[in-house]
Amino acid sequence: MAKQSDKDEIFKAFARELVKIATTREHDRLEAHLKQIANDVGFKTKVKFADKTRPDVLRTKGPDRGTLLIADAKVIPHDVPDNATTSAQIAGYIASFAKEPRYTSAILAIATNDKNSAKDWGVALAKWVRQAGLRPSKFEIHFTPSDIWTVIGGVYR
Repeated sequence: MAKQSDKDEIFKAFARELVKIATTREHDRLEAHLKQIANDVGFKTKVKFADKTRPDVLRTKGPDRGTLLIADAKVIPHDVPDNATTSAQIAGYIASFAKEPRYTSAILAIATNDKNSAKDWGVALAKWVRQAGLRPSKFEIHFTPSDIWTVIGGVYR
């Protein structure tokens, strides 16, 4: 018969897996939303950064177009702007754009499942854009009835 401590460890491992599955499904839902937005506004050409950083959505309207769409899905409570790993990741995407001379501007978008986090994302994005030596537009929050908050703003050289 298994000891109670063994049962507790099994339960904890099972609970961790359930959280991982739920987080992955939520991320996929948010990413699908971003891809739909990209398609709806004509950003259909997939591109890659030279330095190999890879946001969830990285597209242009065509090979000779100067605007880039950089979008990423962020699931609460893990993916928040004050998480060091998450902030380094998003700041890295912005820095990658800054190093790409073929694009004159970018649209940044973060889809999240939390209203309060969306506000924090807008502030953080503007800060990271300025730190990269670029100019941000105002970041706005758009809500969908499916409980997705999308933070969107422009970036200019």
